[in-house]
Amino acid sequence: MANPNSPSLKVLAVGPRCSIEVPSVRAAALSVYLRQHGITSDTPEPSSSGVENISLHRGVDVKRVQALLDAWTRSLAKDS
Repeated sequence: MANPNSPSLKVLAVGPRCSIEVPSVRAAALSVYLRQHGITSDTPEPSSSGVENISLHRGVDVKRVQALLDAWTRSLAKDS
């Protein structure tokens, strides 16, 4: 995630839980984007590290979320 304007984002799975690490400057926007596309998650908590974690709710379709992340990242790259 070297460039906060167009980060490479991946769904991380730990046991049954899935999450996304996202730069803090983009966390709120990504959370809204996911909800607009029917993906439920916990609200990202403010972080001083510059990276926030969005915890996805159980039962999420990981492939669908990854496709949404890829599309969102491409749209950020176009806007940059």
